[in-house]
Order: sequence, then structure tokens, then C-alpha cells
Amino acid sequence: MASDKIEDLKGKLEALRAQPENDAISTEMVKVLCDSAYALYRSDPVQAEGCASQALALAEGMGFKRGMADSHMAIGTSYWARGEYDKALECYTISLGICEETGDRKGIASCCSNIGNIRRNQGDYERALASHIKALKIKEEITDKPGMAKSYNNIGIIYDEWRKSDQALDYYFKALRLFVELGDEQGIALTYNNIGIVFESQGDYARAIEHYHKSLKIKEEIGDTRGIAYSYMNIGTLHEGQKENEIALEYCLKALKIYEVIGDKRGIADSNSRIGRIHTSLERFDSAMVHLQKGLKLAKKIRAKDVEGDSYQYLSDLYQAQGDFEQALTNYRKFSELRESIFSDKSAEKIAQMQVRYETEKKEKEAEIYRGIFENTLIGMYRISPEGRILLANSALVNMLGYSSSEELVLHSLDNGWCDSEHPIFTFSENFKNEDVVHGLESVWFSRDNTSISVRESFRAVRDESRNVLYYEGTVEDITERKRAEEELRKLQKLESIGTLAGGIAHDFNNILTGLFGNISLAKMKLPKDHPGFKSLEEAEISMNRAISLTRQLLTFAKGGEPLREDISLLELVREVTGFDLSGSNVMPVFNQAEDLWMTKADKGQVQQVFSNLIINADQAMPDGGYLHITLENADISKNEVPNLSPGKYVKATVSDKGTGIDKKYLDRIFDPYFSTKQAGSGLGLATVYSIINRHGGYISVDAELGEGTTFTLYLHASESRQMPEMRLSGTEPSLHGQTARILVMDDEEIIRGISTEMLEECGYTADSAVDGKEAIEKYVSAWKKGFPFDIVIMDLTIPGGMGGKHAVRELLAIDPEAKVIVSSGYSMDPVMANYTEYGFKGRLAKPYKMKDLKKELTRVMETE
Repeated sequence: MASDKIEDLKGKLEALRAQPENDAISTEMVKVLCDSAYALYRSDPVQAEGCASQALALAEGMGFKRGMADSHMAIGTSYWARGEYDKALECYTISLGICEETGDRKGIASCCSNIGNIRRNQGDYERALASHIKALKIKEEITDKPGMAKSYNNIGIIYDEWRKSDQALDYYFKALRLFVELGDEQGIALTYNNIGIVFESQGDYARAIEHYHKSLKIKEEIGDTRGIAYSYMNIGTLHEGQKENEIALEYCLKALKIYEVIGDKRGIADSNSRIGRIHTSLERFDSAMVHLQKGLKLAKKIRAKDVEGDSYQYLSDLYQAQGDFEQALTNYRKFSELRESIFSDKSAEKIAQMQVRYETEKKEKEAEIYRGIFENTLIGMYRISPEGRILLANSALVNMLGYSSSEELVLHSLDNGWCDSEHPIFTFSENFKNEDVVHGLESVWFSRDNTSISVRESFRAVRDESRNVLYYEGTVEDITERKRAEEELRKLQKLESIGTLAGGIAHDFNNILTGLFGNISLAKMKLPKDHPGFKSLEEAEISMNRAISLTRQLLTFAKGGEPLREDISLLELVREVTGFDLSGSNVMPVFNQAEDLWMTKADKGQVQQVFSNLIINADQAMPDGGYLHITLENADISKNEVPNLSPGKYVKATVSDKGTGIDKKYLDRIFDPYFSTKQAGSGLGLATVYSIINRHGGYISVDAELGEGTTFTLYLHASESRQMPEMRLSGTEPSLHGQTARILVMDDEEIIRGISTEMLEECGYTADSAVDGKEAIEKYVSAWKKGFPFDIVIMDLTIPGGMGGKHAVRELLAIDPEAKVIVSSGYSMDPVMANYTEYGFKGRLAKPYKMKDLKKELTRVMETE
């Protein structure tokens, strides 16, 4: 039904836009847009805000006060649906001011009711009650009976949450009488539910369950999904109060499922908190903690202070049930602070009792805690005699050094097996006479199998009254992996040192190349293939492609960029690169691949660059020829199986030659920028390979020996797809639809605006241009109002000193959520280019682009719904 209403409103809006613009049409459009916002605010609050914003712009343009008030109200409702209460309150307050200015009493009442609901959601009951009473008074004066019934219910809810049950029941029964008189079944169901809540709080469970089921029956008959969930919650809570926890859990889980389906954030938070409370009663503490933390986190996010307070109370009960009285007390205090209105001597007494119990519990557990710290901590701990004999060692130190037990380790001394005689403990009395503690000493120890371990230790000397050392106590942390990570970071920092410069150069260079590419494409189109100049233009294009390769290599080092990932067949890619790079060479490639080799998720151009660099290096390492072995296989990597590689599915590639090899003393430096063992070369080849693999979240290693050859092993993430996506079967270029489509190009470079416009017109489109986002939006809105909207907008990502595409697309989509925008940039590795759909774009064009690239992307975006 809701979707039918939305479609009907869309039809009305299109019909109005087709008519000549005048005040009457604009007024009606404001009404339809506001109605659309209210129809959408639960399912798509962002789109609802867009409709309401369009309505506001129209109303302000014609000075239509009523429309401005309605639009602000609709925008506020979209904020309310997202839990942004402060913004909603601001919009409702603006709407109230306009209604008071125009004397719209019904509008004033509506604004006051909405303001009252927001105040109640924020826990401000006094101001909430004042707003609802003001709304009720106006509704009584204008004899708005449905509005009066709703106000009675709203006031009852405030008194109920305020724990003033007698006043709540009084207003609920007033509401019920009016709803019955009006025949409003939804209102009757809601009021039955609210009355049941009050009876339950009074301990009258029979009357409470009677009213809950009356409410549920009506909601099921009229299909009130949200109301059904609310009834399930209340029925579940009642069963919980009667110690029927399994039945209670069943009802609350039903409610949570409905709330998640309809996206009711407050309902999700409340139901999670109540489910957590039930799990605590059932002593399912892990499940209880998960649900309570979910409920608390969401309640804080939407500022539902009553639900937040309840969550803290339930967490206090959970910690108390687990014997952690310190956390129980902390959370109960937070609950009390949030619920000051119910803070009483009873709760103060409970806090005092918890304090006494906590202190007792703390003293009882201290000894056990200190014993547990020594044995169970993940950091090694020891006690050593002044002569270096181990007196005591915990399990972490035993495991770190590879021994089977502490008894076995105690047989050793510092200078016998795992530490050399230069360790500072041996010279402590000489070198640290005035100090008793050493912090953060880094040294190298050796495990039982003589493997070196980098450690960070702190120790202290325990002395007698004469200042003689009795023994040393210390802690040892294994920092071997951290040291490796620091080395990896050092490599990355070297790569990033040229990033900012590279990105800027590549961006500007790509803008220049766009103009050159465009003009070459247009010139080729205007010349027959047998023209003497045609071949020269083709040669120029080949040179341009080499220039693009250069900018891509620069962008590999650009800071913050991400690969433009797609599903690719690594076997096909490597065969293609190998065939090209070894053309005319006396090196023979030998392939060995898994039959069911997985697809990879990667940037095709960058991965081509990786294998091209490795293959060229291998070719140069074997000047007399030989075999280049390339192995591709699937790899399901477990935790810690490959250093610095997260668990998951990968495609493993091994490139191995029998060439000159590399001296082992250089292996740690071969991925450094500008380092090379060759007479000629920039030293950027393997640095580029390392940077690309790292950006892809993969891993690369090298094994080599001088005169024996070199083997590179790399891992790339496997794609979730196991097969290549279907490709176009036609050998022709993609077909174009809508040859008269209107395209708007936004770019700060005059040459790009000019060449892009000319290319578009050559394709048969109607084209216009803008210098920045502000002008583009103005032109788009103007064309839209005139009935000749742009079908697609191509936006430059960055505009120095002006609004670029990233910000402009947000403003444009707020005006027209259906707008189709393509992002374009010479900095193709910008995160926006890599994840363009997350920013609202429908397509992307990396500069420089050819005519066929432009055609292909325009066609794809126009065919996308």
C-alpha cells in the first residue's frame, strides 16, 4: 500500500512538472513533495529529506509561508526517523515560529505535539508535558477530536514514563473513550497497550495481559506491523515479571525481528536491552552482554535516555550476577544519574549495600588476583638471583623460550642458554648503583632451539636493609613481530616520501593528456584511414599510452590512493604480459597453474605492472636465455601462516628464474625506492611492485642467492566470484541510447570543458559545461525547472578554490535523488574513484579518457536503473 501511494505521488509530481510554471502549480508541487516526504520517511529518510528540501526551496522562492512551515515539519520528521533529535527539534521550532506568525492554530498544535514527543525522547518530561498540554488546549478550542485523543495518549505516555501511573491511566481512558467514539481502531489498540503497561507496573498482571492481547488482536486485524512488535515486547516483559523467562524471550525475539525488518532504531535498542535482561535471569551471561551492549550503543546514538538508563541498570544486574560488584556499582550509578526522577532513598540504600559488598568481595579476591596475574598474564615474568639463576618463571616466559615447564627452565641461568653475559643484570650493581628499576630495555634473547627473539623487558632490584640485592623481578615482552612491523613501516614511509609530489604531478599531467587524447580522437574521426596523417595520429596515441603508463607508475606511490578493483583472471593476465614482455627474447616462460584457479579481486592495470616488472627483471637476469617458471595456485591462508598476511583465500603466484641472483646482503633493501643492483635503472621497479601488492592487502617476499637465481612469491586476495563475469558478445562498440540526451560537463580546466563538449557533440549528444560545482548545480536546477533536465552530469572530483564533485554530488542528490552523476579525475587512485558508488556517483571516468571510454561509460550509466 505504501509503495502504491509513493508511485501515485510520483505520477502527480511528474504531471505538475509538465505544466507551465505558475504560483498555483508551484503551491500544489509543494504539497505533493511534502506528502512524498511523509510517505518515505520511514523507509528512506534521506530521500524523504530530499523531497522536503525541494518543497522548501519552492515555497521560499514564492514566499509561500504555509508551504515553508509544512516543509520544515517534513524535514524535521526525516531527522526524527534517523534519531537526530536536536536537528528535528530545530526544524519543528522553525515551523512553529512560521505558524505563529501566520496564525495557523492547527499547525501550532501539530508543532507543539512534535516538539513534545522530541522532548520526551530526550527525557525532558516537564517541557514535553508543557508542549503537549499547549497542543491539547488548541485542539479542544478548534474541536479537533482525533487530535485531542492523540494528545491524551501522548500526555498519558509522559506520566507513565514519569512513573505517575494514576495520572497516566486518567489520560489513557480519556483517549480510549474518544477513539471508540471516532471508530479509530489503531488508536484503540494503542491505548489498550498503554493501559496494559500501567497495570503491569502496578502488579495487576491479569488486567495487563488482558489489555495487551486486546491490543494485539486489533493490530493483527489491521496489519499494524510496528504495533504488533510493541505488543510482543510488552507481553514478553509481563511473562518475565512472572518468572516465565523462556516465554518472555520468545516474544521479545519476535519483536526484535520485526523492528530490524522495519528499521525502528528505538525498538531495536529497547528489545536488545530487554532480551539481555532475560538472558541474565537465565544465567546466559555471554548472550546477555552482547544484547545489552547493542542496546546501550544504539540508545546512546539516538539519545533515548530512558532506554540508555535501563541498559545501565540491566548491565548492573548482569555484573552483580557474575560477582563483579565494582562494575555493578559503576553501572548502577550511571543508571541513577540518567533517571534522577526515580532516584530515591531506596536506590541510595541499594548503592550503599552494594558498596559494602563490593569492598568485602574486593579484599577476598585480591590475593587470588595477584596470584593469577603472575601465572596467567601473556607477558613473561621472572625472578632471578644476583648470580643469574632463575628462581621463578611464569607460563608465558616458559612458552616464549620453548621449554615444556617452568621446572625445566629453572635449571638454567641467564648466561647459559637464553641470554648472553652482557645482559645488564650482570652489571646492575656496578652500573645502576643509585637505581633500583630499569624500564623498557630492548635486547635479544634466544629460545631453546637457538632462535633469536627481540624482547622488551623491565626489572627491579629487591634489596635488603643493607642495600644488598636479594633478587631481581622482571617482565619480558616478545616484540619480534613489532620489530618486523616497524621494518615494514619503514619501507612504507620511504614509498610515501614521494607520494604527495607524485600525486600532484600525475593529476596535472592527466588533465593535459585528456586534452591531447580528445583532440587526437576527434582528428582521427575526421580523417579517412588512408589519409597520410592518420598513421601519425595512431603513432601519437601509442606515445600517449606510454605517457599514461608513466602517470600510473607515479600514482602507485601517491598517498591515500586505492586500487580500482575488479574480477580478473590472473592466468590470462600473466600470459598476456609475458607474451608482450618476452617478445623477441630467448627466455622461455613455463607455466604451472591449478586447474580450478580462483579469480582475483584487483586493479588490472596495476597487477599488469607488477608482473611486467618481475618478468623484465628476470629477462635481464638471464642474458643467455633460460626458463622462467611461473606457478599460480590457490591458497587458503590460516592465521600466522604467512607473516603480515591476514587469514583468507588468496591466489599465490611464484615467479622463479635461474639468472644472476641477488647477494643476500641486499635482500632487505631491494624494495626500497631508488635502490638498484643494476648499472642502469631508476630503482622504482620493485618499489612499485611492493607498493601495489601492499595497497591490495597482499604480501610479497623474495628468495635469492648470488649466481643461483631469484624467486618472488606473492599473494593476492581471491575474488568471491569463481568465474569471470559475462562479457559482451558483440564485437562492436556498446550501443548508444538516447542520442539526443543532454550532458553537463563540470571542470575547472577550459581545455577539458572544450574538448569534452566537442567529443559529446560528435557522439550526437547535446552538451553544456560549468566551471565548478556551484555553477553546475545552478544549471542543473534551471534546466530541470524548464522541463529540459540533464540526463547525466560529468563532474571533476577536485576544483581548486571552488566546489568539487565530491561535495557537489551531495547537494545535487538532495535536490534530485535520481540524478545520474559520473565522477572524473586525473588522480585515478583517489578513494572516491575507487569506491564511487559510496559517494553517490553512478560512474567514473579516469583522465585521460578516449572517445570510446567516454561512449562506453555514458552508455552503461544511462542503461543503469
